[in-house]
Amino acid sequence: MLNLLIYGMIRQVLIVRLFLNMFDKKFFDTPIGLKQILAYELYVNHRLYQKEIANFLGCSNNTVANYVKKLKRYDHLKDFKVILESKSKDVENALENIKRHL
Repeated sequence: MLNLLIYGMIRQVLIVRLFLNMFDKKFFDTPIGLKQILAYELYVNHRLYQKEIANFLGCSNNTVANYVKKLKRYDHLKDFKVILESKSKDVENALENIKRHL
């Protein structure tokens, strides 16, 4: 019984460590990382429709939804907020391009 309890605790620690290691700041400097940030920012903070974002990014509505869902896991992290701030110019440029083509 005690072994099962210890096993469960170790498993939880490993899962938490795995989850924390998934947040990689360098990833958001890659083209796909930037796409995910743009999708998140344009949908969550600028209230654009997923279809508009998908057309701009050249992907499907489902992909935009998946990007947003993935990044919502990090919205409580200070490092994530710093990354969003560092990409604000890219978000503003994307907004201008989307509005120009509407």
